[in-house]
Amino acid sequence: MNNFNKDDMYEDMGATYQVYMIHWLNESLKKKGITDKNKRKEIIADFAFPFSVWQDQYWFKDTDGNKVFPCITFSENGPSCDLEINELGKVHFPSSGFSFHDYLNGNLHYYFTEINEDISKIESDRFDRE
Repeated sequence: MNNFNKDDMYEDMGATYQVYMIHWLNESLKKKGITDKNKRKEIIADFAFPFSVWQDQYWFKDTDGNKVFPCITFSENGPSCDLEINELGKVHFPSSGFSFHDYLNGNLHYYFTEINEDISKIESDRFDRE
């Protein structure tokens, strides 16, 4: 059985998700030789802000011509690509007040200043069905 939630718990989940996006973009920029931390932060902001606005406020048409809106959700039992809908368990949807573009500057500051580009304290692991 599924339990769909639209509550403030999403804010922490969405912020953490965005910090991971910032991290992987930052790692890619470092691999491409961009060593200046402020330059990397600026490039990430230049990409992530319009992308976040698009993610929060825009739609696109699917191959059948239907409008669809991006909606990032978080499942407590595993990724939706590996589980049937009835196996997802509690699924969190964005709360009314959440928007990725509003969180971006705070998450950039958190990543580059507070945790100094080190995500090791954010617990994460690969999904294992077993």
